[in-house]
Amino acid sequence: MLLASKQFFFEKKNRKTFAPCWRLLKHGATADQSFASFPQKRSAFFLTLKDQLIAARRRLIAQSGKLARLLLFPRPGLRPYQRPLLDVARQTGIGDVIMCTAVLRAVKQANPHGRIRFYTGFPELARGLPYIDEVLPFDARVPGSIYLQYEKTVPSPVHLTRLMGDRIGLEVTDPQPDCVIDGALVEAYQNAWRHLPRPWVIALRRASRYTPNKDWPDANWDELVARVAATSTLIEIGDAPDASGPVPVGNHIDLRGQTTLAQLAAAISAADIHVGPVSGPMHIAGAAGTPAVVIIGGYEHPVNAHYEGNVEFYTQVPCAPCWLRTPCPFDVKCLRAIGAGEVFAAIAERWATAAGRMPK
Repeated sequence: MLLASKQFFFEKKNRKTFAPCWRLLKHGATADQSFASFPQKRSAFFLTLKDQLIAARRRLIAQSGKLARLLLFPRPGLRPYQRPLLDVARQTGIGDVIMCTAVLRAVKQANPHGRIRFYTGFPELARGLPYIDEVLPFDARVPGSIYLQYEKTVPSPVHLTRLMGDRIGLEVTDPQPDCVIDGALVEAYQNAWRHLPRPWVIALRRASRYTPNKDWPDANWDELVARVAATSTLIEIGDAPDASGPVPVGNHIDLRGQTTLAQLAAAISAADIHVGPVSGPMHIAGAAGTPAVVIIGGYEHPVNAHYEGNVEFYTQVPCAPCWLRTPCPFDVKCLRAIGAGEVFAAIAERWATAAGRMPK
């Protein structure tokens, strides 16, 4: 195999292109090897650069703000929230759908003459809110509907409603959500609990099946339930209980597996305090104005779903926030570090702060 001549590689018009190949030839490579290796190195370089640019763009978008919206929508005059008809969608879960209400309220404030159609798997939570023109089933969404998401930009140091707002080019400054709640059902629960000692603490032990890394240990829950039920009233909500668990004593009401979504929202609204992980019921509590004690651990940052009046238990471990969906390799050390006594004290503090409110 012939070596290419030095003169050929250093012709003026080809100098930039073939100089790397000449360096290889100096070290004994053949011309074929030189030509073959240069495109591979060039491809690897540009692939690495592209990955770095994509990662940098993602980090900027995760920070939210003007630059994030400019990256998503380079032409500010053509941002989706400015459309005369905005079709947006969010299928699940309950908390994510409720967070969408803060975004859609901001859309109507910024574009009061525009129409909003919201497609969701939980239409009963939003149907009737004055700033949403139509609430339709998720399966009825039309082509071009914008999915209000945040999953591609977490972990993030901002409230998730801001990330959702960025997806339609809008700054969301008020994360307070709304939710349609049946007042008659709320009154029915309040009347049913009237003879029980307050505060009425409504508790959710488990979030969704989306991740196991929000699950506070059962032993901690059992201790907290016993302590609250001995001095106040503990109302449990969520999925039907495991028959193998201990039977709580004291002022304990078990609504697990027994409520519709409307009844769940009403019970949370009727309660004095909510306690549990970041979940749909926690967001319902935010919409209803029921203060919450939130057991986070290290799955997400407290600011991601914070509402005024809430107390969050967050453990600053090196891997937090992880947003990990598979089982934690550290046996959820962040959650195990949160004691039942700490949570019980936070409930008492929240009740002392709220005691001056109008009685329910």
